Amino acid sequence: MIYIQTIRTAVYVFPLIAAILTIPYLILEYRKYGAILVLRTLIIYSFIFYLICAYFLTILPLPTFEEALNSTQPIYELRPFHSIWLILYESPLILNDPSTYLPTLFSANFLQVFFNLLLVFPFGIYLRYYFKRRWWQTVLLSFLLSLSFELIQRSALFGIYPRPYRLFEVDDLIWNTTGGFIGHLVTPLFTFFLPDREQLDKIAYQRGEQVSVFRRLLALGIDFAFVSVCSFISEKILIDMGIISFRVRWTFLLFIIWCFVFFLFLPWFAKGKTIGKSVVRIALVNEKGEAPSFQQLFIRSTGFVIIYCILPPIIMAGFITIVRSQMILQTTIQPETLIITGLCAFFYIFEMILTLGSLFTAQIQPFYIRYSHLRNISLINRVGGYQLVE
Repeated sequence: MIYIQTIRTAVYVFPLIAAILTIPYLILEYRKYGAILVLRTLIIYSFIFYLICAYFLTILPLPTFEEALNSTQPIYELRPFHSIWLILYESPLILNDPSTYLPTLFSANFLQVFFNLLLVFPFGIYLRYYFKRRWWQTVLLSFLLSLSFELIQRSALFGIYPRPYRLFEVDDLIWNTTGGFIGHLVTPLFTFFLPDREQLDKIAYQRGEQVSVFRRLLALGIDFAFVSVCSFISEKILIDMGIISFRVRWTFLLFIIWCFVFFLFLPWFAKGKTIGKSVVRIALVNEKGEAPSFQQLFIRSTGFVIIYCILPPIIMAGFITIVRSQMILQTTIQPETLIITGLCAFFYIFEMILTLGSLFTAQIQPFYIRYSHLRNISLINRVGGYQLVE
């Protein structure tokens, strides 16, 4: 029951850790392969979940501070194979009596050895199948993993408790390491139905030759993060220097300026690459596969800024003015407000439909992409090298 509760705790914690690791994982995969494989993602995240479970099984359940302080149990057991002695002499086992074998298998002493073997058993499978480690590397890494668990226990959970509440045992190191080695030996029995690492890499490189929508969105998100940070810092500096005061219009203006810096001038100097595109290793090129011109980047960046940065606040301000005039002030709406708001809303909706359509087919593109004649290419080839934009 304790083991089930511990694993349940790992299930609760895993989504948070997975969410924290998702963006770094996506960046690493796109930088190396150019594509995200579902199977590889399942393997990596299952490995992370396994490590969380293994860690929690070595530290949970946590005692209270008073229980740890008043504990009188020993804090270490340094006799090698003492667990075997316990099975032989403190379990129901009688070697010449087969009827005692089954009760021995369910005795606490035997189960402790068994679960210590089982704890690092999956680790050996992962090391051989996905990380391509040799047997001696698996033995060494299994030992180091087990040693890290034992040292955490010996440190009283990094000094949080006044004394260790778990026993540091040499036998734990022995059986954990043995479990990892056994996992390495029997890996084919558990992974025969899965493609090997080389096949996964080959498929990823092939898919990475095409720039996916999600890859572009990740690059865009990274660029927008830099735009937001730079606009915030520059506004803070200008306010502290007394050049401007805090106004929404200054925030909006600085954001637009930094958008042009990151989406126009930077890719012009960097031959089609923004910071986000460089991170996921893609670049903009023209129809000839060459670096884009300033005019093409100007069309693309200006259209992008107009649609996604300028039109939304204009439309929102127009609707607020219309609602305020009709429902609060009970005044006549200016025709110019209706015309401008309506035209902006129509154009924005039309371009958003084109944007959504571009997610499914290359035949549909927003106007700023269609008239700039630029496209994204991957800078990763099948062997993991990098193409250059001339």
